[in-house]
Amino acid sequence: MQNYRFHEREREPTPYRVELEVNGQIQHFSGVISGKGETGPNSDIQIAEFVYNPSERPSDSGQSTSENPLYANYQDDVIIRQWAGVISPEHILRIEDPKSIIDVMLGALALVGGQRNLDGYLRDMQDRGQQDLRQDQALATLGSLASSLSMARSQVSGQIPGLPQSGSSSGRSRRF
Repeated sequence: MQNYRFHEREREPTPYRVELEVNGQIQHFSGVISGKGETGPNSDIQIAEFVYNPSERPSDSGQSTSENPLYANYQDDVIIRQWAGVISPEHILRIEDPKSIIDVMLGALALVGGQRNLDGYLRDMQDRGQQDLRQDQALATLGSLASSLSMARSQVSGQIPGLPQSGSSSGRSRRF
């Protein structure tokens, strides 16, 4: 572990806590780094050393998390529920194929930034010669985000109860 730099004026020792899981064995470590205000290579400390052997991984063998709760909090549905408590569900991008991460991230940036709608982004992918499978994955992952952004950018016509009427002091249009 290394303390690359301090973000505070005082160069006080920085406490740390690490949880390390190797082949189903969980270890906890805690301590202090930069006890004398060191940064960079001078602050290097070794926390743990281990040997990883994939053949020693505990098998899932159909065990439910109630029988072996080691990974219960790391299941996709648990993590997605936690994120949904912080951001709206349509902004949670569930990527099924790791190979489509870049396509999805570029698409999300284009959609959120307003440079493209979903159809335009998919055409861009096609123009770049991207495979149909990758386009389908981008569509499946970005569909709900694109829909929510489209609704948020829609113009409202008519009067909305409780908002200042046209000609009032604000003089601004309303977007929802």
